[in-house]
Amino acid sequence: MPKRIAPLTPSAVRNAKPKDRPYKLADERGLFLLVNPNGSRWWRWKYRRPESKKENLLSLGTFPDVSLKQARERREEARTLVAHGIVPGVKRMTEKTAAAAQHAETRARYLFSFAIATDGALSVTVRGNTLCLTPHQTDAIRAALLATPV
Repeated sequence: MPKRIAPLTPSAVRNAKPKDRPYKLADERGLFLLVNPNGSRWWRWKYRRPESKKENLLSLGTFPDVSLKQARERREEARTLVAHGIVPGVKRMTEKTAAAAQHAETRARYLFSFAIATDGALSVTVRGNTLCLTPHQTDAIRAALLATPV
C-alpha cells in the first residue's frame, strides 16, 4: 500500500523557503510544490501516461499566481483527462499550436489585405495603414499589370 502523505497546508506553501538545492513539498495524488534555490515555487503534477504508463510531469503554474486550491483543481482537471485516455501535456501543446496558428493567420490578415468595392475602387491595407484608390486608378493599375509580361 502506498505511503499516506498529509496534504499540504496554505501556510506551509507560503512559508517554503529556498535552500541551496531544489526540493519538493508533496501534497496528495502526485501534486507537489518544487522550491528552487532562486526562490521560484512551481506546482507540478507527476502522473503516468495512459497508453505507455511512462511517468510524466505537468506544470500547473507558479506560486503565488496559482494558489494551493487552484493547483488542486488543475490537477483534478488533468486527472480527468488521463482517465479518458488523453495526455494533458500533449493536449496543452496542441492547444498552444492551434492558438499560435490562429494568431499568425490573424496577424497576416491584419498586415496585408486587399478589398475591391462594388464601384471598382481598390483598398490596400499594409500594417494597419490603408491606401484607397479610385476606380480610375484601379483600372490603370490593372491595365499595367495585364500588359506586363510574366
